[in-house]
Amino acid sequence: MRAADISNVTPDLDRARHSLDGLSVGDAFGNRVTWWLDHHPARLPPGPWTWTDDTHMALSILEILETFGRINQDALAAAFVRRFTEEPHRGYGGAVTLLMQMQHGESWQTAAPALFDGGSYGNGAAMRAAPIGACFWTDPAVAAAEAERSAMVTHGHVEGRAGAVAVAAAAAIAAQSSPPEGEDFLLATLPFVPESLTRRGIVESLEIPGDPGIRGPVQRIEAVASVAGSHDLVAVTRGGDLLVCKSEKDWVCQRLPEPGSPRSLAAHPVEPWIAVGIKQRGFEDPRGAVAILAIE
Repeated sequence: MRAADISNVTPDLDRARHSLDGLSVGDAFGNRVTWWLDHHPARLPPGPWTWTDDTHMALSILEILETFGRINQDALAAAFVRRFTEEPHRGYGGAVTLLMQMQHGESWQTAAPALFDGGSYGNGAAMRAAPIGACFWTDPAVAAAEAERSAMVTHGHVEGRAGAVAVAAAAAIAAQSSPPEGEDFLLATLPFVPESLTRRGIVESLEIPGDPGIRGPVQRIEAVASVAGSHDLVAVTRGGDLLVCKSEKDWVCQRLPEPGSPRSLAAHPVEPWIAVGIKQRGFEDPRGAVAILAIE
């Protein structure tokens, strides 16, 4: 991760407030629409759209940024507990145990790492990290560092913290006047994310093909194969991912045990249904594949 120096960074509280507005609307919409669309796919759910603990805890983040100009962990823990005590019905889930422990006097330094036998690696800290990125958009390294400080109060596990860091860094980068797009956006975020499954997921996402009808040719697919007895396609990426295509826009990504090549599929020990008579031939394909492998 890049080093952060907050001393020369001026917090942008207006942007943080705007980010919280967006976060709260998205939170409330997602909370309402999760079950609604199963029954009413063509209509938006009626109001009110109630927000959850994600917004509730993000309000504490903004409060601390407005008060201190950065994340003060002890004050943030106290704000989390105060808001939880006032409105415990916001859907706190696994955080209830932690917040009740702090409510009864246990410090976050002891309670958070002990939660779930090693600390929470859930996405709660990431869900409330965007306003931090907006607040410190002029320096993504500072945004990442402050997001990690905020996450430590509730998430003792590195994965729980890495998610918050990734979201805050991405939010800061997105707030630039001419932010990068697509793969370049993910690549710009990576230097701020610590080594973790979260970081690995970002790296692997760079290998996922886009929609050929919308985003143009996919350059990272090495080969596409058809599977005997079905209309499915199988693609192998340069990173060794196995992509099973159920339709033109529905790709399911699996990981090969070792980085593979198109011909390595012929002897793949884990997915034997692929391994029958591969024959390679040239083919012009809109997905940008260099070869089509016909499995017979």
